[in-house]
Amino acid sequence: MKSCVLCYVFMKFEFTELIKIIENIDSQANILTIQPGGNHGDTLIYHGFREIQNQRNWNAEELLPGGITTHETDEFPNQIINRIKYGISNVVLDANPIKLLKKRLSHDFDAVYIHGGGNFNDLWGNSIKNYKLVSKFFDCPIIIGPQSVQFDYSDPNKIFSEVNNETHFLCRETFSYDLMKEIEINHDHLHVYIEHDTAFKLKPSDFSFSLTQSYSTLVAMRQDKESVNPKILESCEPPILFLDVSRMAKTYKEFVNIIVSAEYIHTDRLHVAVLGHILNKQLTLYGNGYHKNKGVYEYSIFDDPNISFVED
Repeated sequence: MKSCVLCYVFMKFEFTELIKIIENIDSQANILTIQPGGNHGDTLIYHGFREIQNQRNWNAEELLPGGITTHETDEFPNQIINRIKYGISNVVLDANPIKLLKKRLSHDFDAVYIHGGGNFNDLWGNSIKNYKLVSKFFDCPIIIGPQSVQFDYSDPNKIFSEVNNETHFLCRETFSYDLMKEIEINHDHLHVYIEHDTAFKLKPSDFSFSLTQSYSTLVAMRQDKESVNPKILESCEPPILFLDVSRMAKTYKEFVNIIVSAEYIHTDRLHVAVLGHILNKQLTLYGNGYHKNKGVYEYSIFDDPNISFVED
């Protein structure tokens, strides 16, 4: 029975909209992909897109934060470089204009793909900056990967008015989709869709891990401006590890190992929950500062019996 459940989990994420968008541009698309930065959870998003790309005929060249290019698959170097340069584990760097210009002059891209996440909003905003910057160097379509959006003080209509490129904007939950559909009405070049977070393309066999220590409970709560410090009302069995693993794990591999090693997880980190879902972990996902966690839970994993959702 368990294998049937896992089979269902990985068959239901087909990414029809994302694939259709890119292949309508070119069935053998040459794509420049841009990582907006972030933490180990965001790395799952990048790996998931790679899995989709590898199953199609797309040629994707990666541009990492700060203009670093890589084809490595196990560890994205921005995690390490950010620590060396800034001494912290979660830094966002905008796409480097000089590197973008070099790409524009040396390559003929069919589209530019800016990876999704929770960064097209007033909390972080790095994808908004990258979107505007890319439009200054490229006249091809721009695709915004599955996003959660929130505009508390910015005028989203102004953002899209500043860009002329044909824009395909994917939302990973219905709250953001409804918001973006209202904005779409005002802009002929903007096309809005709903699609699962690309991290859901991953399956257990895509991860390598080694268990060095096991925990009955992992409490992985945010320690940044998205945190609402939710109360854990359930009892937690020891041994307990308290760690914002998305930011504080030294490497992506350690991030995966810690989640694998936990029997039960409490988290308000969306991609800790996503990886827990992929690995068939029991966990409780808590609401964060806006609709992101609730929206992705309801759109993508509400039917996973191992996961419960708790509003703030």
